[in-house]
Formats: sequence, structure tokens, C-alpha cells
Amino acid sequence: MSKRWFVVGLVLATGCWDPAWPVIEGVEGEARDGGIPTGSYTWYQDVQPVVQRYCGECHGATPRFAATRSLASYADVMAIDFTTGRPLHSEMAARLSATLGTMPPPSQPQPTQAEIDMIFAWSAGGAAMGTVVDVPYTWHRDIEPTIREACHLCHGDPPQFTAPMSLVTIDDLQALCPSGIPCHEAAAFRIQAPSGRMPPPSHSRQLTSEEVMAITAWSEGGAPEGEPPAVPRDGGFRDGGPPDSGPGVPWANGLPGSIQPANPDVRWVDTWSHRGGNPAMPYEPDFGETIYRCWSFHVDTGTVADVEYVTWMEPILDNLSSLHHLMIFVDDSQLDQREDVVGPFDCDGFPFEADGITYAEYIDGWFPGRGLTPFPNGIGIELRTGYRLILQTHYDRIDETIQDMSGIRLLVDRREQIPTGTLWSGVIWGDQLLGPSERSGECVIQQATTVYRSFPHMHTYGTRIVSDVRRAGSTNWEVIAEIPAWNFEDQPILDVAPEMQQLNVGDTLRTRCFWDTGTMPVRQGDGSFDEMCFNTFFVYPPVPDVGVTGDCVSN
Repeated sequence: MSKRWFVVGLVLATGCWDPAWPVIEGVEGEARDGGIPTGSYTWYQDVQPVVQRYCGECHGATPRFAATRSLASYADVMAIDFTTGRPLHSEMAARLSATLGTMPPPSQPQPTQAEIDMIFAWSAGGAAMGTVVDVPYTWHRDIEPTIREACHLCHGDPPQFTAPMSLVTIDDLQALCPSGIPCHEAAAFRIQAPSGRMPPPSHSRQLTSEEVMAITAWSEGGAPEGEPPAVPRDGGFRDGGPPDSGPGVPWANGLPGSIQPANPDVRWVDTWSHRGGNPAMPYEPDFGETIYRCWSFHVDTGTVADVEYVTWMEPILDNLSSLHHLMIFVDDSQLDQREDVVGPFDCDGFPFEADGITYAEYIDGWFPGRGLTPFPNGIGIELRTGYRLILQTHYDRIDETIQDMSGIRLLVDRREQIPTGTLWSGVIWGDQLLGPSERSGECVIQQATTVYRSFPHMHTYGTRIVSDVRRAGSTNWEVIAEIPAWNFEDQPILDVAPEMQQLNVGDTLRTRCFWDTGTMPVRQGDGSFDEMCFNTFFVYPPVPDVGVTGDCVSN
């Protein structure tokens, strides 16, 4: 049976079954409310999932945190307790209703009254076993795609952002974790743990209930590998699936380019950092801090369509040792008709268009905590021949020679889409932050638009960021996007609730940032140990001439 219900060394050693297993007299078969529950239940179909959810942290196959008995398998709960002479399932039912020494203890998540009644009825009715469910999940077909999308940002190869292990191959999942159990069992616990849940709640890619069920069942079934896919993964290039099936493993350490998939309306366009004059060689940043470099890529839609639309973006993550962020911009001035790839060139802050005066339009990017970025169906960033894509990379604290070919891959669709763009909200200030600090910027909306997503951004001293809107004629502020506990290493992109999406002329949009710098004075700036306060909203239709120099960023 499953051994998955363990913590991986980070869960506090509290709230477990007392080693002495005191007998609670006179409560067997009685619910906490005094009723006598009845019903036909079995271990596998009904009881085991509840026991694993509320008891497995301590009462796993190998009991932990002073617990002396396992409740992981049917054989475990049918065993006779050597001190009371009663089967363990009877003791378990008794402890659920005890007025003294109740389990789980009050400090831990509690089963519902219906779940308690079910366990009583099952135990009193003879503790039927039921039938083992045959779960057909395998690593290659069912589990690896989910783990790749939701976990590889940190648990890649090598692991990043303090993650203790890789979860890339079947061998990684079947290896022993630091807690001494197979990593697939630890993962199956952490994805639904009452505390320390993974992925973190702020992560942009959360697991669905179906994905949680699949990973759990796969782990319980021994984590079978299954057959590899018939078509080997090709390093990230689409294998001809439908446009909404999603990309594969991000490309790294190879020469990318525009790849034509099976669908003639869809193609890849890659942007990547590389050595000047040689796109096939990695870029070597200079030593130092806060190094911004840009590369320019000419857009050519070909002869099939006058306009194409970016509908999906994914990061190309090569060397993360000093990579602070990746950002992608569009220069739609059509003033630079060169078809060669230009760069690297300096581009602190925001890159300019070819006129040298106007800022290029930011469309998306990668920051720690960000994964794949699809736009909603039917919405895309407009591209035309003569436009330029500008990739910006920010490297920080480089004290040794590194090589990098990180970038951003764009999925481009020739089918007509609703154009989308970005609306910046935030503040630029001149004085220094010191200790607990707050800054805010607001603007009045001049053109109606729909805002469906936002990307809040601060740096390492941030504690909270919130954007709210005051409707025209109202005095009340309504929160439209918020990260109440800021984490620089996990910066999510947030969906805007449908009821908050419409912005009308006269509405006021405000973004507030909060920091705590301790005794360190901190200025506004581009470096990791400077600070920023921006929230980038994705809107349609685009709002012309609104960006870092527009009305929605206060000085």
C-alpha cells in the first residue's frame, strides 16, 4: 500500500497520535453529536482517503513525530492493538470522538462530521475492505507533463530557488528524498499538505483537482514509468498538436529559430541572447551588477498574411545562475528595416524604438515564479512586417565567466485575433525608502478597455502590492489585483475577476506598494537591491500612448 503520507522534513512535529494510545471508554460507535451513524462503507472506496488526508502526516507506513502506529494500509487498521485488545480501526474511531486527547488535535485540519460519522459506521459495521482500485496512470503519459509545467521552474536540472532536488526524470521521482522516502511519495503529500503546500499559492501554475488526484493515485500505485511517448520530445518545438495543446520542454543550449508545426496557421518565433554577430554562440555577460542587454529581431510575416498575432509565450531558460529577468518588447515604428539580428546593446530600464525617443511596448516576460503565458482564446499581440521584437535580459551580481542563451519563445498565429496590449500602473519616486515604507500612484482612465490579467512587480524589500479602482462618481476603492505577502523569488501573474475587468472613462486606477528595508536606505532603480513599484495590466483594446511615460505611472 501507499507510503506517500509523509512530510519532507519541513513540517512541524506537532499534532500526532500520542504514543501511549490511551483508551477512551464508552464512545465506540458514537458520533461527537451523540448520534449513532450507520451506512455501508469500505476502506478503499471511502475511508482510506480521509485517513490519509488527516492522519497520514504522522501515521504513515513508517510512523513519525512520536506516533507509534501506521494507518497507511488496510492491514494496519485491522491489526490488534497489543494494549487494548481491540483492532486499530476501533481505536481510531474512538479517538475521533474523544473529549480528551481527540485526534486530529484541534490545532490541525479537522475531518467533517460526515467524515467522522462515516468512519464510525465503517468501523462498527465490521470495517469492510472493498476492492483495490486499478489506477492506470503512468509517468510518461500522465504525470511528467504536469510535473514539467508546475514544478520545473524550481525543481529542474539543476534545481533553482532553494529547491532541494530535481523532479525531471522518473529516476528523480523514484529516488529517496532527504526525508528518507521516495520523492514521488513526498511530492504526493506536498501537493495537498495542510501547510507548506506545493506549488506555492503565489505560483502562476497551480494544479487542478484532477492533476492532484492523478499524481496521488500514480504514487499509490508504485509510480510506474509506462512507455515513453511514441514521438520523442524535440527540445520544445511543437510536434503538430492543436494550437491550444501547449509547448513542450523549453529549449536550451541549441540554435533556435522559427519552426513550422503541422498547423499552417501557427509557427514558433524565438528570441534569445547570444554573442554579437554569431547567433549560434552563447552570450558572456560582463562582470558586475545590474547588467541590462538587449537583442533586436526583425519581424517578417511572409506573404501568407499581413498580420500575425502572438498568442502564447514561454521562457527559454538556459543559465539561471545570474538571470534576474527576461522581457520582450515590440517596436512598431517600422523605422528600422534591417533584416539582420542586432545586439547585444545596452538598454537600461526600457528600450527605445528605432526613433530613439519613444519607448518600445512591453508585451510580456519571465521573472522567478513565472512559467508559460498563454493569452485568452481569441486574443493576441499584433505583429506586422517591419516591426521589431526586442529581447531584454537583466543579469545581476556576476563575478565569474558565465555563458547564456536564455530568451523567450513566441507562438504566432495567422488567424485573426482581438488585439491586446499593456497598461502600466505604478509610481516612480525620488527620495529613499527607509524601514516600513509605502508609495502609490494613480491615474484617471481616458479610454474604456477590458483588463483581464496583471503582473505586479517589486524587488527584494517588498512586502505587499495592491492595485484598486475607484469607479467614476464613487468614493469607494475596490481591489482589482493584490499580492498580500510579496516574495521576490515567486512572482505570479494574476487573473482579474470578471466583475472587475471593465475599466471606463473616468475610473481611477491606483497601485500601492509596501516595503520594509530595515535600517538600509533604498532608492528607486533597476537593480535587485533597488526598488520598483509597477503593475502591468493586460488589456483589450490597447490604450495608445500609455506606458512608463503615460498618465498611469505617477512621478
